[in-house]
Amino acid sequence: MAVSNIVCEWLRALGLAQYAESFLDNGYDDLEICKQVGDPDLDAIGVENPAHRHKLLKSIRSLREKGAASVYFMLNDPNSLSGSMEILCETPPNNELELVLREQLETDGVRLTAHPYSTPQIHKVH
Repeated sequence: MAVSNIVCEWLRALGLAQYAESFLDNGYDDLEICKQVGDPDLDAIGVENPAHRHKLLKSIRSLREKGAASVYFMLNDPNSLSGSMEILCETPPNNELELVLREQLETDGVRLTAHPYSTPQIHKVH
């Protein structure tokens, strides 16, 4: 049984889950590593179908441009894949993204202005 990780989920969302084991076997077990995949790597992994290669290279290009975190956001949003198997969709406008992040941080009880996320201000007495 193959171990499920973010690369497996990424490939599954692309509709290319059949390559998951080959990716893992070739050391591509992290999205940061997958950002480096090119044509020679796809040869080694065994991706011969031109449409699959194109889809993977397009998604890898998006990974490089938008960052691996975009995959996590997408995988946690069930609406992001509706009607399309494109894993890295358009990034929401900054104000919308900020709202989503604020809501999630509040839900998770994370306060970025508190320790350990920020350093307390030290007031000097003159």
